[in-house]
Amino acid sequence: MSTVTTAVNAAPTATTKTAKSTTPPLSARVAEQKKQIEAQQATIEMQRALIDTLGAVADSQAVQLAGQQARLATLEAQLIEMKQRLDTIESQASFPAWEDSLEARIRLVESATQKSPELPPDIVSAATSPGRSGSRAPMPPSSSAAVSERRWS
Repeated sequence: MSTVTTAVNAAPTATTKTAKSTTPPLSARVAEQKKQIEAQQATIEMQRALIDTLGAVADSQAVQLAGQQARLATLEAQLIEMKQRLDTIESQASFPAWEDSLEARIRLVESATQKSPELPPDIVSAATSPGRSGSRAPMPPSSSAAVSERRWS
């Protein structure tokens, strides 16, 4: 049994020697892990910067979104008001009968005022009165006639 035990004990030593010879020394492994840690820290810093940038963009977009929502609310309110005005105008559009008759009457009056009135032949107009020869007609005697005479003299 002693040969079996030696062979069993000898086997692990051979594997540990090969394992030690293929693995780098401890200082090299520590240096490699420091490089990996530094790379991870650089990646983390880049990720933080990206998150901050995206956060700023998201904040800016949130502000723009709030402004657009406010504008949309204003436009919707204007739309409702304009629809109400349109409904009012459309309801009034069903009453054009009195407007049409009024316009017809106005046209009739306008056309009548364009014509000069026809006078019967026996009426004397002011321009053809017999007393208008350029001098004034005598006034009947009264108290106002004396005042008027003073003015004309």
